Amino acid sequence: MAQVMLGSESAFELLAQRHLNPLHAFLVRQGGNAADADELTQETFLKLWRDARRFDSARGKLRPWLYRLARNLLIDRQRKRQPDSVEDIEAIAPAAALNGQAIHSAEPQDRAATLNRLIGTLPARQREALSLVFLQGFSQRDAATVMGVRREALESLLARGRRTLTQQLAQTRQPTDEGNA
Repeated sequence: MAQVMLGSESAFELLAQRHLNPLHAFLVRQGGNAADADELTQETFLKLWRDARRFDSARGKLRPWLYRLARNLLIDRQRKRQPDSVEDIEAIAPAAALNGQAIHSAEPQDRAATLNRLIGTLPARQREALSLVFLQGFSQRDAATVMGVRREALESLLARGRRTLTQQLAQTRQPTDEGNA
């Protein structure tokens, strides 16, 4: 990052290669729209390039700072899109949201897809906390920094999110279990 701050394009390209895909995946999970995630990822890296001198390694690591930039851009975009009707709400609903039907499968990829859909139904802050810690591999400290909350608040969001997911997963399994009885 020190080289990027000095204007090194090759250092910026290396940094972008390292963080592009995980950051994009995070934005898809949070916003539910791959096209918006593409734009937001580009905006994040553009902002990183333009505002590189604002990064202060004494205040924290690069990765949480980068995700915080992306998160803020996503929040700004979501605030601009206040839905006016039911159709608008459906149009911007996360792609991972459940359509009301439980999916039962023994296939690992199907279980992962079910879990992703269930995560998509969580409140935004719980979804974000779970995504940062369990899917993106952030430490709780760094995830709290990205979200702008105290670590205790993050732990609470994680606990509520896990509890809700556990309940939802149990509900998706019930019909299959009853069918085998």
